[in-house]
Amino acid sequence: MNKRWSTPTHIGRPKEQQQQNDYVISSSMPPTTTATSKAMQRLVQECFAASVRSHYEPNCPLPVLKSTNLKILKAKSGGTKKNLSTSDAAKDEPKETNEPVARSRSADLSTTRKNDERIEDLQLVQACFYVITSFMRDHHEPLTKGQNTHLFETTVAERRKNFINKKRLWKRSSSSGSTEDGGDKTPSPLQTKRGRPRSAYVTGDSGYDSDRSASLNMAGIDCDVIEKMSVLEKVQFVATVGLSLVQLRDEIYCQILKQIHGNPSLRSAALGWILLSLLAGCFPPSNKILPLIQDVLTEQDSGGSNYCAQRLLNIKLKGERTNPPCSLELQAAKLRQDIRLPIICMDHSVRTVWVDSMTTVKDICHKVASKNRLGDAFGFSIFFSLDNKVVPLGGGDFYIMDAISQAERYANLNAVRDSWRIYFRREFFSPHDAAGLHDNYMKSWLTYSQICGGVQSGEYECIKSQDLALLIAHQFCVKNSGLKKDIDEDKCASLCLHALPAKIPKEDRKKWVRMVVSTLEALQEKEGERGKLKEIDVMEQIVRYASRAFIASFTKTFILSSFIVEDDSEQLKTPRSMKINHLRIAIGSDPSSSEEEEKMIQLQRIKSVESSSKADQFRITLFGGRSCLGTSSQSEEIVTILQRFIHEIQSGKNNESVA
Repeated sequence: MNKRWSTPTHIGRPKEQQQQNDYVISSSMPPTTTATSKAMQRLVQECFAASVRSHYEPNCPLPVLKSTNLKILKAKSGGTKKNLSTSDAAKDEPKETNEPVARSRSADLSTTRKNDERIEDLQLVQACFYVITSFMRDHHEPLTKGQNTHLFETTVAERRKNFINKKRLWKRSSSSGSTEDGGDKTPSPLQTKRGRPRSAYVTGDSGYDSDRSASLNMAGIDCDVIEKMSVLEKVQFVATVGLSLVQLRDEIYCQILKQIHGNPSLRSAALGWILLSLLAGCFPPSNKILPLIQDVLTEQDSGGSNYCAQRLLNIKLKGERTNPPCSLELQAAKLRQDIRLPIICMDHSVRTVWVDSMTTVKDICHKVASKNRLGDAFGFSIFFSLDNKVVPLGGGDFYIMDAISQAERYANLNAVRDSWRIYFRREFFSPHDAAGLHDNYMKSWLTYSQICGGVQSGEYECIKSQDLALLIAHQFCVKNSGLKKDIDEDKCASLCLHALPAKIPKEDRKKWVRMVVSTLEALQEKEGERGKLKEIDVMEQIVRYASRAFIASFTKTFILSSFIVEDDSEQLKTPRSMKINHLRIAIGSDPSSSEEEEKMIQLQRIKSVESSSKADQFRITLFGGRSCLGTSSQSEEIVTILQRFIHEIQSGKNNESVA
C-alpha cells in the first residue's frame, strides 16, 4: 500500500470503541476518491507546495501552500524571501560584514528576532494541522445529535426574570484590573470592536484579546495538549488563528480540504466538512484562492460541500466575524441546520427565532417584531444578559453568535453557572412614542410591561410616592379591565404584593395598599366626569410618564471619534460620546459625564441630518445655518435614528397637548 494511504490511527480499534461505524471504512479499502478531481488538481497546481500531495496524508510537509511562508515574512518583516521550511528558517543566520561591532550586533539581534517570529508562525501552522487531524480522528463526538432543548427548558422556566438589577454592564477601567463592583472577575468580553460597528457600549478592555493571544502562543505545543482539548476547543483554536492572522487563512482552508479529499474514513471526512463549515461561518479565504475553493466545493457536490459553499457566499456578503464559533453552532453544523434561539419579551412571552452564524441583532429584531405584530422594530433592541448583568446589543449589524461565543468564554473563565439570556426590550422612545400617540397595541403593551416590571425590580425609580401609587392604580385598571363600582381591596393587596418595588419593607405595604385604594377612588370620580378609561389609554399614560421620568434609562449612547461645530471651530476633547433621546442630543467629553459637562442640542433646533461623503461621517444642520460634523463607526445608525426623529417632529406627530 502506498505510504500516503497508510492506515490512520483511528482505524482498526476494537468495535466497542468505534461509534457510528457506518461512517468508518475498513483500512483495506481504497480512498473515497481514487482520482483527483479537476478542480482539486487546479488548486494543487496553482497553490500547493511542490512536495505536498492533493490527497489525505496522516503526515505531510508543511506549510501546504507555497505562498504561506511568503505571507508570513511579508507580514512580519516586509521581506520577499522565498519559501522556507521551519528548519531552513532556523538556519537562516545573518552574514558576516565589515561594519563596526555595535552595528553588527544590532543587525544580529534584529535578524534573530525576525527569524524567531517566523519560526513561531510556522510552528503555529503545524499546530493547526495537528488540531485539524485530531478533530477529524475524534471517536466520541456524535455526528447526528443536533441542538438540545436545555436552553429552551431553562428559558421558559425562568422567563419571569426579565428585569435585571441596576448593574447594567460589564465594566472595567483601562487602568485598573477590578470590575465596577470591586470584584476580581474577568470582565465580560462583550466589548466594542474596532472593525465592526455596534450599538453596545462597554468601557475598558475585556481581557478576551489577551486570552486569545495567550492561546496563539503555541510554539512548542505537544500532541498531548491537543488530544486533551475538547471538540469545541479544537474548533475555536483553529478559528481564532484564522481570525487573528489573515495570512494563515488560505493555509487553514487548504489543510482541511486536503485531509477531506481521498480520506479513507467517511466519519473523518464528515468531521472535516463540519469543521470547514464552521470556519466558513467565521472568515473567508483570500480573494485569490476563493474561486478555486468554490470550484472544489461545487465539483464535490455533496451535502457537506454544498453547505460550506453557501456559508462562504454569506460570509463574503456580510463580512467576517470577530469571535470563534460557539457550542450552538457546532451542534447545528452536524445536521446542517439553523439554530433555534429563545427571545424573551417584556410581557414574559418567549418567541422562537431561527438564526445562523451570519444573523445580526437587526435580523432578530425584525423577526421578533414580526412575531409580535409590531409593524416595525424602531426603538426596540436586543439585550444580552449573563451573570446578573445586562448589555444592549442594539439593533445593528453585530452578529448574535459573537455575543454568545464571548458569553460562553466569560462563563468558563469565571465559573458562571447561570445560562445567558436574550431579551427584546425598548431601548429608546421616538417623539411619536413618547407623546403616547398609539398606532399599535402590542408596542404599547410591551412597553407598559417593561415599565411595570422595571419599577418592581428597581431598574426604574419613581421619585414621588404619588407617582408610584398612581402607577399601581393604573396597573389595577389594566389587569381588571377598568374600574368597578366597588374596589376589591383583596385584589388591590395582591397586586401591591407583586407590583411594589422589592426594596419597600413588608411592614409598609399595608400603607401602600390604602394609598392605592385612595388613588383608585379618585380615578373613579374623574371617570365619572370624563367617561370610562380604556385599557390602551391607561397604558399610554404610563408610557408618557416613563418617557419623562425615566428618560435617562431610555437614552441611547454612541461612541464618537470626533465632533466639530464647524462655524465656531469648536472641537470637543476625547473621548467623546453622543447620547440621544426623544428630546435632545448630548455630546460629552466622556461617556459618563454629567449634563453640566455636555454640549446639548435640542431636537427642535435640528433642520436635517445626513451622511457625509467621507466614510463614517455625518452632518447635523441646525436652523440658522450652523452645522456640526461628527465621525463614528456607528454613523449609519445615528443618521437613521435622527432622521426618524426629525421627520416625526416636523410632520407634527409629536402632539404635546396629548401628553
